[in-house]
Amino acid sequence: MVENRYIKIIEDPSYWVEEINNLMYDAMVRYMETNNLNKTEFSKYLGISKGRLSQILNDGEINFSIEKLCSISLKIGKIPSFTFEEKQSYIDDINSKYLTETEPCKSAFSK
Repeated sequence: MVENRYIKIIEDPSYWVEEINNLMYDAMVRYMETNNLNKTEFSKYLGISKGRLSQILNDGEINFSIEKLCSISLKIGKIPSFTFEEKQSYIDDINSKYLTETEPCKSAFSK
């Protein structure tokens, strides 16, 4: 079962923002590499300054508005897809995956 500390983590909005930022960062880097773009070319293509792109790539400071996140996603050939799940269903899914991967051991998490 999922531990209380894990529940606290998934209830923190910054956890989910960081998750989205990491996905966006990875997608942007892959796009740059696949298309052999330097920072100047890529920043022009995205419609952001080279300095802002450097902030994103070097410091991981993304924090885009939802509109900008969607715009950049589409420019790099990705469809932004957001889902809203019931929290308990999410926890149950994690528990079932964890138990499947660690059987016959007991789960390290408890509700």
